[in-house]
Amino acid sequence: MSVVTDLSAQEHERFLRIVQESLVVDRHFHLFLWLQGEIQSLLPHEIFISMVGNFATEDVAVDVISSLPRLRAQKCLKCGLGNVAKDLHARWKRNGYQLMSLRGEFGQLLHAGECECPLAPIFSGRGSMLAHGLQDGRNGEDALYLVMHPEPVLAEHERRMFTLLLPQIDFACRRAASLTDDGVVSRLRPGQTFDLSAREREILDWVRMGKTNDEIGSILNISAFTVKNHLQRIYRKMDVLNRAQAVAKLEDTGRRRAPAGR
Repeated sequence: MSVVTDLSAQEHERFLRIVQESLVVDRHFHLFLWLQGEIQSLLPHEIFISMVGNFATEDVAVDVISSLPRLRAQKCLKCGLGNVAKDLHARWKRNGYQLMSLRGEFGQLLHAGECECPLAPIFSGRGSMLAHGLQDGRNGEDALYLVMHPEPVLAEHERRMFTLLLPQIDFACRRAASLTDDGVVSRLRPGQTFDLSAREREILDWVRMGKTNDEIGSILNISAFTVKNHLQRIYRKMDVLNRAQAVAKLEDTGRRRAPAGR
C-alpha cells in the first residue's frame, strides 16, 4: 500500500505495534485502552463513535468511547445522536462509502438545549471529525466509525492514517462488541430502561467500563459507600444479584430488537 510506504520509520513501528495490540483486544475496556493508547499518535481523537448494523431498519448498535467523563451512548442517543448516525450514514452512502472530513454539519440534529456534553460543540462547528467505515453486503449491515477532536487537527495526514487503520479498528470493535462481559453498546431503538434514575444509569455505565466502586466514586465525586447504595437499588430494580448480572441483563435487552411498529 502506498500509505504504508509513505510512513516514516517511527510511524511504521508504531503502526505495527498498534496492529499487534488490536489482535488481543477481547473486552470492551481493552478496546477503550487501545483507542487511548499509541493509536493516538497516528490518529488523535478525544471521542470515538462506533455505529454497526442495518441503518435501513435502524437496528444499529451505537457505542461512544472516550476518556471524557459522563459521555455515554445512552445519554447521547437521548440528545439526538441517533439522528446524527442516520444522517451520517446517508452522507457516507452518497459519498460512495469513502472517507469523509466533517465540520459543524450536525448541530441542528441534536435536541436543542438538552445536549451539554462535549459532542455538541464539535457537531455544531468546533473542532474536526473524520468518518469512515466498511460495508458488509452479506447481511445488510454496515460499520461506520467517527473520530472527533475539539481542535482542527484531523487533516490530510490523519485521513491517510484512518484509512490505513480502518481494518484494525473494525476488527477490534466487532470483537469487543461480540463479547458480553463489559460491552456498552446501545441501540438506536430505545430498549427497556428498568426505571433507573439518571445517576443510576451513569453508575451502571461506569460499571460496564470495568470501574470499581472506589474508581466510580472518585470520578463522580461521591463516596464508594454511596456508589454501593446506588448499585443495591439498581440490582433491585433489575432483579439481579450482582454487577455482572446487571451488565449481562442490560446488554441482552439492548441486543433484542424492538417489536415492529415502535
